[in-house]
Amino acid sequence: DERTFVIVGGGAAGQFTAQTLRAEGFGGRLVLVGADPAAPYDRTKLSKGFLAGKADKKTLPLRQPSFYQQHRIEVLTNTRATGLNLKKRQLKLEDHDPLHYDKLLLAPGSQPNTLPQLPGHELAGVLPLRTAQDAEAIREAAAGARHVVIIGSSFIGMEVAASLAAENEKQPNKERRITVVARGKEPFEKVLGPKIGAMFRNLHRRHGVQFKAEVEVEALEGENGRVTAVRLASGQRLPADLVVLGVGVRPATGFLDEAFELEKDGGLRVDAHLQAAEHVYVAGDVAFFPLAAGLGQHRIEHWRLAQQHGACAARNMLGQETAFSEVPFFWTQQYGKSLRYAGHAEEWDEIIFHGDVRRHDFLALYAHRNRLVAAAAMGRDDDMLVIMELLRRDQMPTPTAARRKTKWAKLLAR
Repeated sequence: DERTFVIVGGGAAGQFTAQTLRAEGFGGRLVLVGADPAAPYDRTKLSKGFLAGKADKKTLPLRQPSFYQQHRIEVLTNTRATGLNLKKRQLKLEDHDPLHYDKLLLAPGSQPNTLPQLPGHELAGVLPLRTAQDAEAIREAAAGARHVVIIGSSFIGMEVAASLAAENEKQPNKERRITVVARGKEPFEKVLGPKIGAMFRNLHRRHGVQFKAEVEVEALEGENGRVTAVRLASGQRLPADLVVLGVGVRPATGFLDEAFELEKDGGLRVDAHLQAAEHVYVAGDVAFFPLAAGLGQHRIEHWRLAQQHGACAARNMLGQETAFSEVPFFWTQQYGKSLRYAGHAEEWDEIIFHGDVRRHDFLALYAHRNRLVAAAAMGRDDDMLVIMELLRRDQMPTPTAARRKTKWAKLLAR
């Protein structure tokens, strides 16, 4: 096989694409290009086990180096894509000759927002979290910090707070104050709703995390080039030895703006086969793709979805013409409590609850236009497994039927 398949991105989507291509019998040259200095690793551990001290660097890689050698996957780490020529089928690389491809998979992932407009953002001790190097820098800075301020109540921000607070509890004599400042009233309110957001806020407060909700950060203050405080628009100053930026991410698609007309948020539109142009496929955070069951075009930043994208794109690169039909799924774990979420609801008309949110034992069903489009749960794993399959089959009950206590397994049996 004299073909060359190139994959841009060393995250979940890129790694799983490479793995699937070999599993499906592709015998040509396979090149994986990643901007990160390390080979593909599990980013989900960074804000959870790694910062909490429960995981080390050895547990991060998705595959050992021998895997890539055995399956003849060329991994170019610390290599940044700088442009794309669709006509010549050439990928431009920084400090490398252009790569010619027969098929190309674009999965460059996201880059963290760093608030460049915020005075003081360049001070030492102001850190984002995206890479393993970022996580290591936060862990080292947190070890000697007495005051940690996390800007943003995103999943990354809240998981960082939970991990550092859990580490505090392991060392009772440690005097470290953790404060989350956010524009919104409740964490995750736009994704999960205010009731579940309030539950998470109260869970964090019980573990010593302080909240400053519905506030604006005006500036970061420092001495000798290092951050010392976060100043709010109200004039209040929060002491800070470490500031973690948990203010979201954006698609790392700047190198594609001449080759494609990108979406407003930087996403790249694809069809049901995850194809953006002839010979070019897209997976992961940057893919603006159509959800199954006619639920519209979306861009979703989920780890598991990125892997599923990678598997589907790999098969389509080999000519199998498989439409993407998987149900989005993500999870978050904080203080040993796990929340599962299936489906996708950017907006909803109502949330139907079963169980007790305050006791961390509930099922929440998100209804939009008289249709159940997503579910979130804690302590209801069996129900969630069934709901994911019902979503995949487009066989969810109506909101009216779902208001009654339903045994979900019986619905699947029908």
